[in-house]
Amino acid sequence: QLQQALGIHCPGLRWAVNQDFATPNHPLQPGDELAFLPPVTGG
Repeated sequence: QLQQALGIHCPGLRWAVNQDFATPNHPLQPGDELAFLPPVTGG
């Protein structure tokens, strides 16, 4: 539901709903807090 509702497609993107990791199919409720964690590299 997250990807569909927001129209976001990024294979490496991680999602969090209410400070817990979630899948792109996680159902959303009014008032949910969303966070998007992009893929990063370090060295």
